[in-house]
Amino acid sequence: MNITVKSYVVLGSIFLLFSANLCAKQPAHMSATPVVVLFPYLADNPDFFDLTAEQKQQIAMIGQQSGNLREGLDQTILDLRAELREEMLKFSPNQKELNRLRDDLLVQEKARLQLSITCAQGLRKALTKDQWKTLLELATQ
Repeated sequence: MNITVKSYVVLGSIFLLFSANLCAKQPAHMSATPVVVLFPYLADNPDFFDLTAEQKQQIAMIGQQSGNLREGLDQTILDLRAELREEMLKFSPNQKELNRLRDDLLVQEKARLQLSITCAQGLRKALTKDQWKTLLELATQ
């Protein structure tokens, strides 16, 4: 069997991708992205933040747009990870299929991260500096 160094690097990268969450030293909610971490605090406690009607509307719009996209992306990512894991664990994995799944997963992960960045930016824009500070304090406790 002729396994190249590149194959080992790809397989090692895939292994690291799957084991990264197991090795994380921070609480699960801290490793989640802003879409997941911040919204419950705003949605469950709108009066605590003394949100204006306009802020509530902006936050609701961000939540609706982000939530719909997030659910689809999260499911696609889970599906691709399962496919990649299945292919990776075969005795004779198909290198082209591994590469395709890896590349597809990277595209979806990038989109998911961009969604979180956009969400956090939208929330920062909708909230005052003090509201943002309070939100972060709650979310990082």
